[in-house]
Order: sequence, then C-alpha cells, then structure tokens
Amino acid sequence: MFLSSNFCSRIRWLGQSSEPHLLFHVISSSSLSFRDALCRLFINDGWNARYLSTGTACDFLVHILNKNIKSKITPYLIPETHPKKVILDNIFSTTRVTSNLETLEQAGFQITHIKDSSFIIVAKHPSLKNYLFKLYLDSDSRTRLNKPSWQWLVDRCRGAQIIRTLIKKKKIKHFVVPKKWLYILPPIPAQGTQHLLVLLAEDMRLVSKSETKEAWKTVVTPEHLDELYCILSHGCGSNFLSSNVPYTQDGKFTFIDTEYPHRKINLEKIKLYIDPQLHEYWDNLVKTGNKRK
Repeated sequence: MFLSSNFCSRIRWLGQSSEPHLLFHVISSSSLSFRDALCRLFINDGWNARYLSTGTACDFLVHILNKNIKSKITPYLIPETHPKKVILDNIFSTTRVTSNLETLEQAGFQITHIKDSSFIIVAKHPSLKNYLFKLYLDSDSRTRLNKPSWQWLVDRCRGAQIIRTLIKKKKIKHFVVPKKWLYILPPIPAQGTQHLLVLLAEDMRLVSKSETKEAWKTVVTPEHLDELYCILSHGCGSNFLSSNVPYTQDGKFTFIDTEYPHRKINLEKIKLYIDPQLHEYWDNLVKTGNKRK
C-alpha cells in the first residue's frame, strides 16, 4: 500500500505498541477529500481505519487496526447505539486515561481490585453506575502466556457468551453471567505500551466473600449442582467457587471469571466448597454425567 507525495506533504508514524495497531499523524496539502480518501484506502484493503481530528481538516490522526484483530474483537464491541457508548467516548476521548494509576484516578475511576496474577485493574466510574471496568495500564507491559492483553479481554467476552448460551439452552435458573462488551481506546499519543481495549461488564451486585462461602455451604441444593455440573463439564467457568462464582444480592451464583472459554476443570475441587452431605451426590454426577448435558 502506498501514498503519493503529490497528495501528502508529511505522514508521521506516531508509533506501534506491542498491540498491533498503528497511529499516523498526517499533514496534508489538501483537505477533507484527502482525509476521507486515506481512510477509505485502508478500509477497502480490509483494515479498520478512522481519523481523529486535531483541529483542522488538513491536520489529523489516522488510527489503523490490524484486520485479523478486527475480526476477533468485532463480535464483542459495544454497539454504537448502546446508551453507554457516548459516556465511554466522553471518558476516554480527551486524554490517555489508562496511562497509569494516577491518570486513571484523575479521570474519576475508583479502583476496586488490582489483580497481581493477571495484571488487570478492576475499577468503577461514577458516570457508569451498575457497571465495572477491566483494563490494563499502559505503564505495565507484562504479558501472560505470551498472549496480548486484547486477546485476554476477547476471551473474557467469549467465555461469558458461551456460558450465557448454555444457561438459555439448558434453562438454567440458579446461575447467571454478566454481559460484557469491548471498547476500543482512542489512540491518543502517549508513553508506554498502548493497550488496545477496555472491557465493560455489568455489576452483578455481589455479596461479601464470607457470605458467598456461606451460600455455597447452605444455599446449594442438588438442583444447583446439576446446573453447576452442566456448565463446568462443558469446560466453562472456574472451580474456585468462592472467588470466581460468587453469590449475588439477587439470590443467584454468577460466573465472573470467564477468561478461559474452554478448559479441563478439576471437578473434585468443588467438594471443598459445598456441604459434605452433598459430596456423594456430586461424585455421582461426575461419574455418570447429567441429563442436562
């Protein structure tokens, strides 16, 4: 792909992070026609391109997203028509909010968890009550299992969708999963690794961890275990029930850890959390399978 110098006096590549997307600063000798033609050039070649105004039609930024990544994230992108999309744009459009902890807090975020094992930040924003954010800071370039941060967020959305489909198909009533969407961060020039996405999730109104542990011991019935086995035996969710399948104020258990859409789960560990009187029932489920499966 090539751009003639007859159309453009200067194109400056502003950088490529470990995430495969590019940002160009363009100063053109023409105006709107060149700007629009440049974006169409990339779009027609299968890329995701958009311009971000810097004040004039001849001075603008072009954001180009790897077309392979585009195909993976598109199913989970928050729709343009979603009522929260404009709020996300307002939060993230002016500065690189995710640069570091300081910029995150300056933008109004309240950090609820910093996950040492996954390097992810869990935060809330007063403009989006009833929602949670999961995101990575540009100041943190660490990776897990040689997988980029955008892929982990895609997997969280995919895992939630698989569980949601199972819940609907099998008419499961004691377990839920939050809706999750991806939002592409505007590529504002900044220092450090520029992570591509943040994840927005429904706040499931969890009870305390101690209350969750108590619920797994006292609320659970054989019917709960039938449904739990159905989900876990499909390789979805987690066996770390007290943290990853907490109890909600609505009286249901919710799968909040969905970053592994499909894996082999050690079902024996479920007995660590449930009433010993249900151990035999669980063992039989694991041995013989479940009618819901």
